[in-house]
Amino acid sequence: MKNFSLLFIGVSLILSACAGIRPLIINWPKVEVQTNLPLSRQGVVVLNTIPDILLTIKKEGYFGTSIVVRDLPEGESFRIPADPLIQSQTLVIVISAYSIVNSERVYLGSRSRRFSFNNSGWDSRVTYWDVGKSDLRLR
Repeated sequence: MKNFSLLFIGVSLILSACAGIRPLIINWPKVEVQTNLPLSRQGVVVLNTIPDILLTIKKEGYFGTSIVVRDLPEGESFRIPADPLIQSQTLVIVISAYSIVNSERVYLGSRSRRFSFNNSGWDSRVTYWDVGKSDLRLR
């Protein structure tokens, strides 16, 4: 039955395209996949304390590398959660600093730090990283 319905849809689309007729649209029932993965209560909070500098933050964790925030201004903070359901893990947070000169981003430098977490039980440890000029070796 499934193969017949797919064949019917394919033939219907081909014939309607050849004839210039609007194709037949069938409203199939929607199947929703629900994932109840909890967010990890552990993580790293990065705070930008460098005047006139924007930070781009990358997270390198169990599930790969991703940019979590771009152009974090001075005085702002951002929480990066640890990967959920991973018992023991290490996150590498990479901070890149940029300055805006004549409407263009100028790269100033970067720094990375490792943070280790253990997701056993209900541990909700959050680590804070106040990024300052000394962290990025800026003058």
